[in-house]
Amino acid sequence: MDFYTVLDQILALLRQRGRVSYRALKRQFQLDDETLADLIAELLYAYRPVVEEEEYGLVWCGDVSTDPEDPSPALQPEPPSAIQDTPNTRSASPPTTPPHPEAERRQLTVLFCDLVDSTALAGQLDPEDLREAVRAYHAATGDDATLRDLFPALEQIVYGYTAGTRYGIRVDGDGLVMAGEPGVQLTWMDAKVGDWVVTPRIGKPVEINALWYNALIAMAALARRLGRPPAEWIAMAEQTAAGFTRFWNAEAGYCYDVIDGPGGPEAALRPNQILAVSLPASPLSPERQRLVVDACSRHLLISYGLRSLAPGEPGYQPRYGGGPSERDGAYHQGTAWAWLLGPFALAHHRVHGDREAARAFLEPMAQHLADHGLGSIAEVFGAEPPFRPDGCVAQAWSVAETLRAWCELAPRA
Repeated sequence: MDFYTVLDQILALLRQRGRVSYRALKRQFQLDDETLADLIAELLYAYRPVVEEEEYGLVWCGDVSTDPEDPSPALQPEPPSAIQDTPNTRSASPPTTPPHPEAERRQLTVLFCDLVDSTALAGQLDPEDLREAVRAYHAATGDDATLRDLFPALEQIVYGYTAGTRYGIRVDGDGLVMAGEPGVQLTWMDAKVGDWVVTPRIGKPVEINALWYNALIAMAALARRLGRPPAEWIAMAEQTAAGFTRFWNAEAGYCYDVIDGPGGPEAALRPNQILAVSLPASPLSPERQRLVVDACSRHLLISYGLRSLAPGEPGYQPRYGGGPSERDGAYHQGTAWAWLLGPFALAHHRVHGDREAARAFLEPMAQHLADHGLGSIAEVFGAEPPFRPDGCVAQAWSVAETLRAWCELAPRA
């Protein structure tokens, strides 16, 4: 059976039984770990009534059906009484009680909050941010009308990458995103002092390609949600997943940070690879996911984030301080970044299935709220004890990623 035939049969099974274990799915459909992971990612993306129950299996949150011929109830339109749309307003009827306690969902009541100037907003946001923002928005709200409005913009973003643009940004023949040229910093590790590019990452950065794969999987799921053919996005995602295997550094047991750069693969241990595990769709096998989390835990993790470079690597800077050039020289050369703690906690939960243990990684931030920029989270921390907070005293993405992970890892009833 092909991928989507199996997907539809799993949906039918879930709708009939209410829940099904991963072990039963593997046995019934003769699935390997990688195919099962891809199916789970597709189900969680595309079908709102499907939720994950720890590491054990899937739960159906909608009405339980006795009709085995109706495998895709999540694609049915909302009843007219549930949501009323006008050009400038959206409102929702009061929520009903779901049939399963563990499947309780937050119902959003939205008043006068149509996406104003969404076209202009799309032009201002980073393409990766826009794609993930639309995916996350739709996952939370199920707002098909806004998805339908924004989907053409998402398509153009993908086509823009495949066509290529300035700074050498393009999709290469192996399906991976290539970017960079001398003297220009394109990724979040963007420190530059005069002509000195502190962390040159020309080539194929690991986190950019994890985001790219995730975006293609999301495009396939969103296309299906809108009743559009997903084959184009599935084919691109499969090519990217095959190309992503080249990131694996078998000798070290974790991913290269950049491949196909001017000096060959970059083997220094950096935290960027954690996104290949924390994002909803992972191009890594479960075993490699575990090895990545273990490597980051052993060498990069501090109480308030992940080091930007592992101790002992060439160029490692244990202290962040001094003048602008000294600070920029240490910015991504060891200094720990708070925003990375959220993705690490989510990756740890994905690998080990322990929600409580994963959430515990975030708890030191609660104490930090009262010891630096009151009520907020600093940008960076020193790489070595006493792990002094530094940089911006109240950094938005430090707060956002900690809060996002805290909410996603909340105990489920």
